[in-house]
Amino acid sequence: MLRDMPSNCKKRSQALKNSAWFSEVQINGAPINFKLDTGAEANVLPHTFLNGIPGRLCIKNTNITLVAYGGSRIRPEGIVCLTAATPTHTAELEFFITRCSTLPLLGKAACQELDLLRKVHTVSTQTIHTKDDLMKFYPEVFRGIGQFKGTYHIYLDPSAAPVIHGCRKIPFSILGKLKETLMKLEKDQIIARVHTPTDWVNSLVVTEKKNGTLRVCLDPRDLNKAIKRHHFNIPTAEDVQSQLAGKTVFTILDEKDGYWQVKLDKESSELCTFNSPWGRFRFCRMPFGIKSASEVFQQKNMEIFGDIPGVHIIADDMIIAATSHEEHDQILHQVLNRALEENIKFNPDKIQFKVSEVRYMGHVITPVGVQPDMEKVQAISKMPDPEDKKGLQRFLGMVRYLAQYIPGEAEITAPLRKLLCKDILWQWGPEHAKAVQSLKQALIEAPVLRFFDPTKAVVIQADASKSGLGACLLQDNCPIAYASRAMTTTEQNYAQIEKELLAIVYATKKF
Repeated sequence: MLRDMPSNCKKRSQALKNSAWFSEVQINGAPINFKLDTGAEANVLPHTFLNGIPGRLCIKNTNITLVAYGGSRIRPEGIVCLTAATPTHTAELEFFITRCSTLPLLGKAACQELDLLRKVHTVSTQTIHTKDDLMKFYPEVFRGIGQFKGTYHIYLDPSAAPVIHGCRKIPFSILGKLKETLMKLEKDQIIARVHTPTDWVNSLVVTEKKNGTLRVCLDPRDLNKAIKRHHFNIPTAEDVQSQLAGKTVFTILDEKDGYWQVKLDKESSELCTFNSPWGRFRFCRMPFGIKSASEVFQQKNMEIFGDIPGVHIIADDMIIAATSHEEHDQILHQVLNRALEENIKFNPDKIQFKVSEVRYMGHVITPVGVQPDMEKVQAISKMPDPEDKKGLQRFLGMVRYLAQYIPGEAEITAPLRKLLCKDILWQWGPEHAKAVQSLKQALIEAPVLRFFDPTKAVVIQADASKSGLGACLLQDNCPIAYASRAMTTTEQNYAQIEKELLAIVYATKKF
């Protein structure tokens, strides 16, 4: 291993390389295989290794006597300070030089400083019966604000010109509450005061939550034009649903103040400066609103939890899906132990624990399949008929999110979409009211869509009308998903047989 090392030491070191309790560390640039001893308070380096360490070594005398396991005493020849390095960490460490040992040893403090050993929280893998048990076994996971390891740097287009926004007017009714919120965020080190000039100053957006507290966000519309995205893939609800066939036990975990668990470096933090009636502040954690936030957050979550089978993540929502209670508990313990180790926090108020039916991303997931969340269906069914184009766009947007449950959605919405054309005046008629009612009724009567099973045969049904394409994916004569889209003006001029073929092509690509 070291050129000047005695042959017997070389053989011993080589034999230990594959051991889990040994790790190679660079000492002043020379590789040495150390035993990791968490029970030791000192670092020990045999005298025979000194010749292989480059540089001038300054060995100081010491009066300290080392006590080995079993009570034997070792009198070191001296103590030397050396630079120890691993692929991720570097530290200046003191080593006791001795002739009584042929085994290099790193103590507990050095192992932690070089990140060779981490504190792992463990609990019994016994069954967790209730949410209260969950809080009892893992109280730290549901307390405080977490923080992913490392910092995030926001990359900007170098050609972008900085923009400074003034302070927006704040309604008097929430002025006092906003000040309290900002002071609390400053105390929790989510934001920090800014006293020096910054190139970018953003506006502040304040919204009130259902519980009466305020959500403080940036309005980084100009900053977002300059930010470079990470382009990390974020799965859709359909992507997750396609992996839930055969699952019967579910738990939903929500990461508390998700984006705020990502720390910004100083340069990026100054980009997220905002104005307030009490001066400027900057976000020390990743704020809501910047266009790269969702991709960065998804990537960090996948790096930590992505290798755990049965765990599916979209943004700050995590679903744990298992075929049995025993499998569920094993996955849950693995997730929460990982969260403890990585300092990730979950919201105790948003847990859906160990149930056979959960609400996830606007859908209700059951062992049989997936169906629309009835709260959203009722909200849509209670909406009055749109009175202008913006109201119609809002209604169609809500319906579109649940379009997978509506057979022929594009055909039903065709008269409504005509109203959105630029050259069409707004004139609400009976055909539009009928289309709205048909959409609401289709959602109320929406079937339970089965989960896709890759082991079963697939049937695709496709059809074309004069202005829309429709398709359905089936397994065992049960619908998996519906899909539809409107045809372009050119496509509407196709012969009917061409439209039918277009529907087949669309369905095959879609599914």
